[in-house]
Formats: sequence, structure tokens, C-alpha cells
Amino acid sequence: MTVRRIPFWAGAAWLAIGVSACAGGARRVQQPLSEFQLAMARERAGLAQLPTDEPQTTNTQPNERPGRGTTEPRPNFVLPVFEIVGMDALINAAGRRGPEADAYRVNGSSIQSNIEGSWIVDNDPFAVNQMMHPYQGAMYHNIARSAGLNYWQSLGYTFAGSVMWELAGETTTPALNDQLASGIAGTFLGESLFRMANLLVDRSHAHVGFGRGLLVFLASPPTGANRVLFGKRFDGVMATHDPAYDLRVQMGARGTSQNTPGPSLNLGQREAIADLLVEYGLPGRAGYTYTRPFDYFRLDATASSVDIIEKVTSHGVLAGRRYETGEGGGGVWGVYGIYDYLSPQFFRVSTTAVSGGTSFEKWLSGDWLMQVTLLGGVGYAAVQTINGTNDRDYHYGMTPQAVETLRLVIGRRVSFDVSGRQYFVTGVAGFDTPGTDTILRAEVSAAVKVYGRNAVTVRYQTTQRTATFPGFGPQKQSIGTVSLAYTVLGPQRLGAVKRQ
Repeated sequence: MTVRRIPFWAGAAWLAIGVSACAGGARRVQQPLSEFQLAMARERAGLAQLPTDEPQTTNTQPNERPGRGTTEPRPNFVLPVFEIVGMDALINAAGRRGPEADAYRVNGSSIQSNIEGSWIVDNDPFAVNQMMHPYQGAMYHNIARSAGLNYWQSLGYTFAGSVMWELAGETTTPALNDQLASGIAGTFLGESLFRMANLLVDRSHAHVGFGRGLLVFLASPPTGANRVLFGKRFDGVMATHDPAYDLRVQMGARGTSQNTPGPSLNLGQREAIADLLVEYGLPGRAGYTYTRPFDYFRLDATASSVDIIEKVTSHGVLAGRRYETGEGGGGVWGVYGIYDYLSPQFFRVSTTAVSGGTSFEKWLSGDWLMQVTLLGGVGYAAVQTINGTNDRDYHYGMTPQAVETLRLVIGRRVSFDVSGRQYFVTGVAGFDTPGTDTILRAEVSAAVKVYGRNAVTVRYQTTQRTATFPGFGPQKQSIGTVSLAYTVLGPQRLGAVKRQ
């Protein structure tokens, strides 16, 4: 609800925990490979499978997951309570030493006032409301997930943790928009981050070295911290079921090709960028099913030298079912949870939404693969003009929205990607922020694998906004950019997996 400035001592404490997590993982001795792991290794090397006396099952069975034992630890329902309260206490203590200390001087009277009073929709700084609150909620979620709770149980802890913060974390009036951002959007972001950390641990074959331990901690700090506190006790909290996934890490430069700034003032013509794309649970893996939330998800994040955080988008299946479309094709359809945050220099938009749709793939001929996602639904969004009146001047409203992605992989060496996102931010539930915003974000890119896991990516991106408010004519803003990036691919290269 106010800007949370973390002092040096708090940052140093988190860094110490992260280093301990990495060092703790590096000290662990690698365990012998199981029969299943040896069989997988032989299969990938083109050798015959090892004989076994046990019946073969699909990869959706928990006893056939790489790098894990055959039993999952029992969830600990008490540990997350102490860790969530402890995290909030740490944030509050840090806030008391910051420039807005009065907002954190919580006492019995302020808590009683918040409990008895009405909730509002606030207009705290945009990045705090739309980025920091979802990330705080993601940490609540991952504290519970890393202790063995499932998605829905963790959502309950996340929602309760957000309520506790609104009532007892600060003296300011509780806000409904903060509750939505932390309690709901936090789970959509947090589950993607937890799945990434869980996959890193799973693929380590019980040996999480320093580098992998650092990645685990960066993806999900609660997972890394609990590995320090409890060792391997919670390493097997969730079977991954060996998903097919596409991983791309990009570093490069981007330049502006065209722009219409509208009421905004400044524009960075050139910028350095870093991008992360993870698409998890692609339909190409035979026997893979979608029985749990986020068995399929896509997380895309971009940092830049101009905007710092330019993009974070996460969408995943909350409840879905697998389907087949004949030989060489299939997918998943269902209800998706979506969290988006976009900041293309001129303005910012963020939304928490629920959508219906599908993600599917089809082998067209030979080594040509098409992968498609189509989503449509309704969310609650906020839009702000950067360099406008002030950092608290933005528009809320219910938002019909859509997401489309199309990828064509050719010969497992080249991929062409097209994606689009549309938002129509209405004045419904906008309270004292009337007006409408129509926003389009579109990207076209081509990635060419050069050698091994190394590739080069060229991308064109355009973002357009038309805003209409009482007393003003339509205000238009647009920006187009071209980028060139060195790309590191994941072990499954471009995410093209032949169906068995």
C-alpha cells in the first residue's frame, strides 16, 4: 500500500539465505540412479531399455519421475503459517526504518480500525500495487507449496496471508485491489515460479549443485530457503510427470522503430534487454495429462535498461482436459488463470483474469510443427500513463481480454512466433476512474539455432493504446521496437517433441 524500501540489512539477510541454499545443495552427495533413470538415459542414447519386473506405466505416475524417490513427503500445514507471519514481520520491520515509517507502526488500535472499517480501492504507486503486491502474494503461495501443500491449499494460505497484511501489516486502509493482486494474481505468478524451481530440483537427480541451487532460490526463494532449513525433506513435494517444455533465455539490444508518445514525455531510443520464456507442459509428451492446476503454463518476462521490468506475463491451466486431434496432434482445453504486467515506456497496464481457451499442437508434415494458444476471458485491470500527472494517476476497470500465440517450428532448427494480447479496460468497477482504454500488444519473432543450444532471435514488437476519458477526445499512444538477441535454449531445444 506504500512503497516498501528494503534496507541493506534485510537484503543482506536474503542474500545470505540464498548463498546458504546453494552451498547446502552443493554439499549433498549424488545418489545412485534408479532403474527408471538408467532406462531413460539408455533410451535417450538410443539403447534398449533395461529389463524390469515392474509393469510399465505412463509418465503421469509419481513413481516415474526423474530424480525423485517413489514417495512424496507429507504436507506440513503449520510451517507456512510461521513463515508467512515471519515474512510479513520482516517487511514491516524494514518499513519502520524507511521514509514512510508511520504507515508501518501497527498497533492494536490500527488493527481494530482496519477490521471494523470499509475496504477501499487505493491508488498507491502503480509498480507497488501491480508488481510488488503480486510478487508478495507469489511468496505466500510458494511458502505453502514448498512445504508440500497443493495449489488450492496454497491459494487459501495466499489469500489469508494477503488479508492479514491488509489488516495488520500497515496502518493504512485495507484495499480490495491489493487483495486481488496479492491473493489471486500472486498465485498465478507464484505457481509458475514454483514449478520452475521444482523442475530444477527434479532434474538434478538428487544432486543440487551451487549453480542449480542459485537458480532454484532466484525462481522461488521459499523453496531455496526451506532447502536450507530442512535439507531434502521437501524436495519431492510434487511429481513433475516429466513435462515437455520450451526454455529460452535471451540477451540483446532493442531500438525504437516508431512511436506516438501522446501525453508521455520521455523515450529511450535504445536499450539493453534480457528475456526469459518458459512454456511448460507442451502437449507433445505422450501420456502427459492435465489433472493439476498449471500442468500447462507459459511465463514470459523481460527486463530492460529503460523500464527495468518491461513485461511479466503468466498464464496457466487451472482446470482442463487433454484431447487428441488425430495422428500428430492434440492439446488441452479448459479454464486459465492470467497475470499480466506490461510497461512499454509510455504507459503501463496490468491485469488479473480468468479465461477459457485451449493450447494445442499439430505436426503438419515431416519436421514442421505448429503450436497454438487461444484464450478469451474477463479480468480486472489498471492502466497508467508514464510521465503523466503523477505515479498515482491511473484507471481501473473490468476488462474483457484475449491472448493468442502461434509458433511454427521447422526442422527443430528454426521457429517463427506470432503473439497478440488485447485489453479493453472499461469503466465498470472503476470507482472514481471513469473512461476506457483499448490496448493491443503484438510480437513477431524468428529464432534460428546456430549450434547446440545457441540461437539468434530477431523480434518486432508493437504496443498501441487508445484512451477515452470524459471531457477529452481519444488519446493515442504507440511504440514499435526491433530487437536482436543471443538466445540460450533449454535441453529440449525449441520445444518440439515428437509424439509417441
